[in-house]
Amino acid sequence: MQAPMPDVTVPRLRAMVVRHMEARTVRLLIIDEMQHILDQRPAAQQVVLNTLKYLSNELSIAVAGFGSGEARALIKADEHLAQRFEIVGLPRWAKKERWVVELVRERVAHLPLRKPTKVDKALMNTLHVLAGNMGAMFALLEKAAKEAIRTGTECIMIGLLEQIVAQREQVEHGL
Repeated sequence: MQAPMPDVTVPRLRAMVVRHMEARTVRLLIIDEMQHILDQRPAAQQVVLNTLKYLSNELSIAVAGFGSGEARALIKADEHLAQRFEIVGLPRWAKKERWVVELVRERVAHLPLRKPTKVDKALMNTLHVLAGNMGAMFALLEKAAKEAIRTGTECIMIGLLEQIVAQREQVEHGL
């Protein structure tokens, strides 16, 4: 939002956020990885939850939150938030589902690669095994695109995906 940082108190920060969101006519607040609220001390968790309720009331906006089972438990634990959120479980993606394949195709099409990447059954199987979830899959595709550009291959191939994951695992295990 490119907002200047005022004196850091919760009421002042809330007021600043409200002003900026009103100026931009925000109608939907989307929060990803809500389970990370649980990484905070209980008092800080309560500040975040109260702020969500405040923003929802003050701005009359919808709030969409995404996260794991821990996020669901967090919302259900607060009676007022539980009334504001309709909790919907999303199915895990499967490599064969048409919408997932199309999503990968669209994502790859927007990468600045000079050669086409073949999004086929083999590539989808590899992504499913190596990434497991959408966020990890998109991050892997982006890393692969950067490496493909750096090396001049200019397209994403299975071997490149496997190489990136192997390198990451070597770094994580100190090899």
